[in-house]
Amino acid sequence: MSDTELDPLEQLVAEFREPPDPPAILYKYLAPERIDVLQHARIRYTQLNGTNDEFEIRRTFATMLGPKMQGIIRHQLQSVNIEEMIINTVSEHTGMSLDDARRWYDENKDDPKVSQVVSNAPSLLENFLGDMARASSTPEAVMHVLDQFASQTAALSLSDDPYVSQMWTHYAANWSGFVIAFKTDDASLTPSKENGSMFIPIQYRQDMQEELFDDPIGALFSKQPGWSYEREWRKIIRPDQADFTIAAQPDDIFLKNFSRNAVDRVIVGHRASDNLVASIRAELQGYPGARLFQTRSNKADGSVAEVELSL
Repeated sequence: MSDTELDPLEQLVAEFREPPDPPAILYKYLAPERIDVLQHARIRYTQLNGTNDEFEIRRTFATMLGPKMQGIIRHQLQSVNIEEMIINTVSEHTGMSLDDARRWYDENKDDPKVSQVVSNAPSLLENFLGDMARASSTPEAVMHVLDQFASQTAALSLSDDPYVSQMWTHYAANWSGFVIAFKTDDASLTPSKENGSMFIPIQYRQDMQEELFDDPIGALFSKQPGWSYEREWRKIIRPDQADFTIAAQPDDIFLKNFSRNAVDRVIVGHRASDNLVASIRAELQGYPGARLFQTRSNKADGSVAEVELSL
């Protein structure tokens, strides 16, 4: 294997931990009452099983242990020394030291029972993989994996487009709210591969892939095609990475701080009240370099533009 060639397991891990780089700016649509986000420089990360999509958690793959994962397991087991496994097992179950267990094995390795264990190892592995594949293919097994993942993952939902009419309508109170433009390279938002925090682009799909590891990101971070207008990216964290946790039903509320330097600009809707514009203008005094804009819609061509407002 060359220095740069990855074995199948390393390739799979790299694929999951190296999603595409996010755009330089991502946008959060907010209703007028959510000015508290700017006031406290703190924003909510929502557990995946607590989003507004009824089918956020749905069966997106047929099995955990399909041909790809079975191949990875076989590849990893090629380096396993069956004789050493037997020696370790004898040591664990008899209380022998490893040296004594090794001497026992050398003295008994030609015994038909011992040699049969060694020769049967490959077929036992295949039987094990077959049993595991069948067990992990039931709807209950797949949904258990997805539910567990959802309960252990919280996400900040963002969009790569600040001019989506449906988003302004649904999430920003019919153009009377505002949008925060976040710099994705700011240190307070920068993902960490070590702790699993990262930006993930949402895929929009209806199909069910064969196994989880055909496309793990697509299996765990996809929505039905009807949501594609959101053009969503997610910043994901573990719940224990939140700065504040508020106990609530049915799901806890996870809040995480962001640097005031992370805000590039704020865009208020053209139906925003004068009070909201004035309040946001006042808050942005504490955001170095951030600017304030307001939307202008052009009904002649269906476009949206931004007009800069004074601070």
